[in-house]
Amino acid sequence: MDHRSLIARVAPTAALLAWWLSAVAMVALSRGALSGSVVVFLGLVMVGSTAAWALSRCVAWSAPAVMLFALAAHALGAFGLPLYEDDHFRYLWDGYRTAVSGSPYGVAPAAFYGDATLPPQMAAVLSSVNHADVPTIYGPALQALFFAAHVLGGANELPLRLLVAALHLLLVWRLLADARPARVLLYVAQPLVFKEVALTGHPDALVALALLLAWQWRAVASPWASAAAYAVALAVKSSALPALGAWLLVRQWRGLLAVTALLAAMYAPFLVGSDGGSDLAGLRVFAEYWQFNPGLVALVAPLLGWPAAKLCMAVLATALMLWIYRRVGDGAPESWVPVFGLLLIVSPVINPWYLLWFLPFAALTRHAWPWWAALGVLFSYATGLNLARDDMAAFAIAPWALAAQWALVAVGLALSWAAGARVSASASAAAPPRSPDPTRR
Repeated sequence: MDHRSLIARVAPTAALLAWWLSAVAMVALSRGALSGSVVVFLGLVMVGSTAAWALSRCVAWSAPAVMLFALAAHALGAFGLPLYEDDHFRYLWDGYRTAVSGSPYGVAPAAFYGDATLPPQMAAVLSSVNHADVPTIYGPALQALFFAAHVLGGANELPLRLLVAALHLLLVWRLLADARPARVLLYVAQPLVFKEVALTGHPDALVALALLLAWQWRAVASPWASAAAYAVALAVKSSALPALGAWLLVRQWRGLLAVTALLAAMYAPFLVGSDGGSDLAGLRVFAEYWQFNPGLVALVAPLLGWPAAKLCMAVLATALMLWIYRRVGDGAPESWVPVFGLLLIVSPVINPWYLLWFLPFAALTRHAWPWWAALGVLFSYATGLNLARDDMAAFAIAPWALAAQWALVAVGLALSWAAGARVSASASAAAPPRSPDPTRR
């Protein structure tokens, strides 16, 4: 047996073992059973990312095998705890407020500080809510999820994570209907997906689930089914709005009215009562003041100031999105990947879990850069807080981590461009030569 045959036999087993060991170590890190700073976490991320790539290349995956892998990964994540995140406290608080008042909107959590009527468990949750002076920014579809988690578990975050995991498994199953199993495995095995979904319970992948269903239902069901899925995507997070652009070009005004009516129906139950309202108040604060790991806008802000820089980036992004839709087509995942990537790269806030809005669609396309971005964005966890650095602001990212993040994104974009150039060259070489026009002189 030559060394190539030996490597071909050993590589799949080694990759599978490396991935599961990195995932188990991440669970141990989340529970405090494994000591180490965020640098240890980033080392596990590098191992897991390399193993995911090897598994997608070295193993002949079937759809049932991918589902089994995904189920096992989510089951393992359930034994861990949210890592480097406290968003789940806001989710639990919103679910509680919906249960007791019918709406989480209208009143910021800080208004309940010192409230003697709060159950002790919810008082403990309230004390850990971040940005408690800001009203909630989550839409009605997520509020329904948070309410269900409260009914099941009260102040316990595990039922919420299990609900998110179940919906994410639905997303994986629907991806397998249109994507090659190896590509879906590459998505499922991403350390970002394991950390943000299975461990932390961020529900942002539900945006992708709703948009995927809207795309899959475009021809096999009533137009209302597709409109309902788009409305759910917007009711999860308003970040789904750019994905609506090209679809409206196809459905025209009737589709816009259907989505608007369905979205209004989802908001309606939260508008009644003294605590009625919407997520607009919190989103306004978010859009005006919040900054973390900004992209291109950070390069323009020193020249124009943050308000003008954000406006310029919004205009630029809108023009480029329209160009992408005109070039690619009718709102298929092939266009959503660059559109959402563009949305993030001009945003003043790039949290790692935001990539879940579009990373699932990379399994349906030939784009390579999303996988590199999914690796790079995790370096944004190397903050002063997570590094225990007294000489850094709590949410400032270490310069070496920023350099690593954007270097990985640049590598991914370069590889994607090179692959696209090769495909174009091959297509041009395969095309038959044009016959001369006899009418031209």
